[in-house]
Amino acid sequence: MKLWVSRLARVSILVVSVLALYRLLPVVADQLKGLEACPMLGPVPACYLVLVGYIAIGVSVVLEPLRSGWVFLSGWLPVFLFALLGTSMELLGQPTCPRSASDVPLCFFSLIIASSLFVAFFLARRTGVGSKKEHSLY
Repeated sequence: MKLWVSRLARVSILVVSVLALYRLLPVVADQLKGLEACPMLGPVPACYLVLVGYIAIGVSVVLEPLRSGWVFLSGWLPVFLFALLGTSMELLGQPTCPRSASDVPLCFFSLIIASSLFVAFFLARRTGVGSKKEHSLY
């Protein structure tokens, strides 16, 4: 039973990270076209770092268990922190984040996604069984 929960959590991480990447690609494309769709962190657009973070999160699912946690957290932490910072600034009345078609700041969605990904990561790690060989995806 526990192994089933762990595998479901890992598959969920992969699916959610791929969907987040799919939704993020148009924002990155706009930024590449010079539309300045993302806030800048020095010379680097924040959406580029978020893109790399979601890629790391997705890749972490297919790595061996000893490396997967570090890769997941190194991708998740910037995604979560940018989403938290952007959401805080938006709630304080300072527009910062790119907007959806319905004019909702995308950092709101990113914060929900990042929080959900961490819950799935925690469940996958907590319910994983025994040895490395039992974890084909995590």
